[in-house]
Amino acid sequence: MTNSISKNLVFIDGITRCGKSLFSGIIPSFENMEHIQFHNQLELIIPTAGLGAIDLNFAKKFSICH
Repeated sequence: MTNSISKNLVFIDGITRCGKSLFSGIIPSFENMEHIQFHNQLELIIPTAGLGAIDLNFAKKFSICH
């Protein structure tokens, strides 16, 4: 059986200035963790979908691809 990377992902989300960048120094200190990557596209896709400006199915597929 192959290991799926999708089972090992952690998404940290929140509004701007809520402390997400604080985790960039803490999370990698745990065992088997890598450095945090910030993706501006993902930062914007969730609120855009929440406002109904884009289709929710598109938001889901876009999030998986990035």
